[in-house]
Amino acid sequence: MAERTAPENSMRTPSFHTVHQGAAASSFRHAVDWIRGDDENNDILVYASNALIYLAEQRAWKKEEPIWTVRQTLRSSFIEQNPVLPGEQRPVISAMSVFGRKGIACGFSNGTIVVWFRSGSSSSWKEHVLSTASRSIGSICAAVHSADAGNNNSEALFVMAGTSAGATLYTCHISTESLTILVQDTVSLLESAVCSCSFQQHHSSLLALIGTANPRHNKIWVYRLDGTTPHLVGTLSGHEDWITSMDWWHSTEYSLLASASQDARIRLWMFRTYTEKVTSELDDTVPTDVEDPDDDLSEGNKDGVEEDEEGESRIEFVVPDASQNSNNLLQHVTKVTLEALLVGHEESVTCVKWHTHPQPMYGYDKLLISSSMDRAIMLWGPTLEGIWTPLTRVGSAGGILGGSVGSSLLGYCGATISPSDGRYLVGQAYGGSLHIWTSELISQQQEEKLNSLPLEERASFVRWKATPCITGHFGGVTDLCWETSQGEYLLTVSNDQTCRLWAPVEESDKDSIWVELVRPQVHGYNLTSIASISSVKHKHLMVTGAEEKELRVFDAPRTTLRMLQSIHGEANPVDDDIERVDRAFIPSLGLSNKASAAERAEEADSMEGEVGSDASRLTSMKLPLERDLGVASLWPEVRKLFGHNTELFCLTSTLMSRTASPLYEPKTTSFFNDVLVASSCKARDAEAASIRLWDVEAGKCAQTLSGGHKSTVATLSFSPDGQFLVSSGKDRRLCLWKRTGSPDNLFELSWSKDTAHKRIIWSVNFCPYDETILASGSRDGCIKIWKINTEDLNTQVTELCQFAPSFTIQQKQDSVTALAFAPIPVPDSKQRRGVVTVGLESGRIELFEVPTDFSDDTPPRLWLAFPPDACHIDTVTKLAWQPLRDATQTKLLLASSSMDWGCRMCELSF
Repeated sequence: MAERTAPENSMRTPSFHTVHQGAAASSFRHAVDWIRGDDENNDILVYASNALIYLAEQRAWKKEEPIWTVRQTLRSSFIEQNPVLPGEQRPVISAMSVFGRKGIACGFSNGTIVVWFRSGSSSSWKEHVLSTASRSIGSICAAVHSADAGNNNSEALFVMAGTSAGATLYTCHISTESLTILVQDTVSLLESAVCSCSFQQHHSSLLALIGTANPRHNKIWVYRLDGTTPHLVGTLSGHEDWITSMDWWHSTEYSLLASASQDARIRLWMFRTYTEKVTSELDDTVPTDVEDPDDDLSEGNKDGVEEDEEGESRIEFVVPDASQNSNNLLQHVTKVTLEALLVGHEESVTCVKWHTHPQPMYGYDKLLISSSMDRAIMLWGPTLEGIWTPLTRVGSAGGILGGSVGSSLLGYCGATISPSDGRYLVGQAYGGSLHIWTSELISQQQEEKLNSLPLEERASFVRWKATPCITGHFGGVTDLCWETSQGEYLLTVSNDQTCRLWAPVEESDKDSIWVELVRPQVHGYNLTSIASISSVKHKHLMVTGAEEKELRVFDAPRTTLRMLQSIHGEANPVDDDIERVDRAFIPSLGLSNKASAAERAEEADSMEGEVGSDASRLTSMKLPLERDLGVASLWPEVRKLFGHNTELFCLTSTLMSRTASPLYEPKTTSFFNDVLVASSCKARDAEAASIRLWDVEAGKCAQTLSGGHKSTVATLSFSPDGQFLVSSGKDRRLCLWKRTGSPDNLFELSWSKDTAHKRIIWSVNFCPYDETILASGSRDGCIKIWKINTEDLNTQVTELCQFAPSFTIQQKQDSVTALAFAPIPVPDSKQRRGVVTVGLESGRIELFEVPTDFSDDTPPRLWLAFPPDACHIDTVTKLAWQPLRDATQTKLLLASSSMDWGCRMCELSF
């Protein structure tokens, strides 16, 4: 891997700032956690998404409700250093754990273990690759201990990783000055499938617990670490299915271990230590009741009946005392008993977490939080008699019957609560959204009476209020485009079968907060392409394509217009003059969004009455919740466009090129006002490789362009004046289509070049302020700038220059997968040099200044290479600049999408 730097004589580097980073959380258990804050910093919400770690923080909006936005991402470098072969999948994070305030451990699907470490509360994280294995990491945990009491610069780090083949313990040495980690020892603890693991400080020792994932009769294996040596002290039996999660609560008298399982049960284990006289020299490291880890059933319980009762001793082991000497006749003995069995969930329990601060609200010293695939998160507390009962239940029921994951909640993969004050409860939904609830009293007048109430009654005065959640795509983002009339919002489509609308909800001198405001389409097929045809005449129109044969046209409902107007501070938002429906719905087991009908009124009204998620939020100043996005914010489908015989692959529109730059003045206005959409589909022959032009307003195919390509057309771009259309794709042929002026034959093939690149051409783009300049990027790692000569009767296209990205992998050029011209040229450039943004297969993004005329003999130059943490980690699929509203504007907004599930926006000041 290598990077080139810009030459010394290059112009001033533009300033760079990341505005938005959006992606859903991964669907594995424990993909979400917290980093405890301090006096100067709030708690940081940490979640894993694909192969990245996202760090989110709370920001206020209009002082009404908090908004959580991503402030930083952690990008592992080993993925770039070890590129995958064609056909292989890139590794993704499959397990994650936060330890302390300065460490994050994560395991990848290819067996790699990575630890991120920082000094204090710094935002600078350092990556360390501990080990690589052949199996996917299913669970991981880490703990830091002082290695030398006299050396404050030395610490010992224990990392335990579980796979389908067992658990491995890594003992590492940390230098807190240089932030380096050195693996000192590796020990295999168990040769059985592992589903969960945990560390816990227990007196002077560290306990390591492993939950198995056998077909049935699973156990928790308890190890004691004396120094760096693990000793098995016993097993805890009872769970009948995979043990999915464990968490600790401790006091001065005893500790409680909560364990969850796919058997829908939660067990609480009490660890109580007492002192007794030493009676004999016994081996305290190996318990007498240890069974073979490969045995599903013990000899005494072959029928699977649970024999152990609450309070019965399960494990008894000696705890070493650091102050103990040879003359001491006392020893510390820990006994483990089953304290309680919690039954209440109907499906697999995915996570258990202890409430960090239950006393102020509930009066309890301990509360347990559990999440389940039954779409519920429960808070459990003990009665005065010691019986554990559920106190509160939060969650989100409903959704579209038979709909995709983007429209219904399938369950919670995890739950966690803010460590500093316990005010924010986060539920990790299977679809990637992070549902967030804030605790508050139902009536502030009851606050003084709260302390005098019995514990059983206090819970009824505490309410968990649903607030806007962190959302994003949970599949590769395949395409994006800006609203074409003013760049008011960004539209993205993804393999997660959803289309999402992102808009800024706060505009100030600092940053705008971009959130998912609307989910216009929730489909049953993977969405592949999108094009905006929003014009001054008819705003908020869009066309989408999916892995199906028809295009679908959507028009925004009135609820979307009112929401867009209200977030910009308009006190009395009004609708435009277009006839619009109020909102849309998807019929059960259907694919088309329908306009609201009378028979749906009762369902819509029932939504408004639900606690924590109501459709009325869409017409108020409040931001929508996940339930509103998936069900109540849909756009009605106004028409379908039929004609292609295979799955759609690419879309573009004349408006997407026409409105990109206010600097453009067309030489001719003959075709400038025409609104056309061009589409292509997957193809293996010349007939299927045709390009179709659509008159969306009339709802018909205006023309079919044939004879240009022999296989899939992967990319299309109109010139800003609408006179040219350029196409290319898998046959490596570059074709230029020109307007004829005839209403029956709109375009004709004007020029073509076979083998314009050595490999597939993934992207072509016209310069938004010069209709004679276009760029092409290919898998061969080459970008070419082309000049169109329109002076002769026969159109000629000449290669102006070519160059390669500065980023290389293993001394090879990285593939170019996306490119886009900036809407303005390089400032103060005498020869009006253009700015081309290049997206690569590795996820990197670079800016180049390029010549736009033969009189400019200066070669293309690297202007800016985006910092690695601001880049994607998988293939960049699309780049698009926000249309400028003012010709004097120098701050530009660049949007990028990637197969790493991410959608990012970066602000650049030229």
